[in-house]
Amino acid sequence: MDLNKIKNRKEKDTVLITLAVSKGSNVNKVINQLRKEGNTANNIKDKKTMRLVIKALNRLVNSLSRGISDRGFIAYSAYDGI
Repeated sequence: MDLNKIKNRKEKDTVLITLAVSKGSNVNKVINQLRKEGNTANNIKDKKTMRLVIKALNRLVNSLSRGISDRGFIAYSAYDGI
C-alpha cells in the first residue's frame, strides 16, 4: 500500500500487538499467556475490534508454535478494520 494512503487513513479499528520473547524463555508459557489474552479479548465490547485482536493474537501463537531462535523472538501482528 502506498505510504500516502496509509498516512491519510483514519481507521478506528486498527490493532497492533508487539511481542518480544527473550532467549531462554519458556515458549509454552508465552503461548499460554497469549491464549489467556485471547480469552480476555472476548470481553471487548466492539465486535469488530474484538475479532481483530483475537486474529492478531492467534497469528502470534501460530508463529511461536513453529519455535524461536536461540537469540529470542520479536514479532508484530497487526490488523486494520478494512
